[in-house]
Amino acid sequence: MQKRANSSTNKLSISVQCADEGEPPPPQVRALLRAALPQGGEVAVRFVSAAEITRLNQHYRNLAKPTNVLSFSYSDTADKVVGDIAVCVEAAKKTAHTHNMLLQHHLAHLIVHGALHLCGYRHDTAPHAKKMEAAEQQILAKFGIPNPY
Repeated sequence: MQKRANSSTNKLSISVQCADEGEPPPPQVRALLRAALPQGGEVAVRFVSAAEITRLNQHYRNLAKPTNVLSFSYSDTADKVVGDIAVCVEAAKKTAHTHNMLLQHHLAHLIVHGALHLCGYRHDTAPHAKKMEAAEQQILAKFGIPNPY
């Protein structure tokens, strides 16, 4: 069963593609993206299987393993974000269980994390990671979600 929800408000166009129960409802995804992307843009969030995220990870990052989230940016300007976010609920469930987190909180974190990557945030060095983590924590706190780190 695939549900689609689209929203266009204040320069932010969002498409949410869900396939299974347990995924955040589209209104929650849209709220998280609005908080993470105040500059606006066009973003699609797709919840994918472990097999699909593994294929994407292999194709785009040359890593033959599943991951929690992947972001694909199609914009070179900072004033408007255009991209896709793929979130793997199966991988998120494993991480949430391992780290004793609520699945819904972890999925919210992954959506925000993916959105910040679309904005150019990175975590490849300690200073970059610190900046990205601070932004994630600030956004998640607006939703009553505790520090994921």
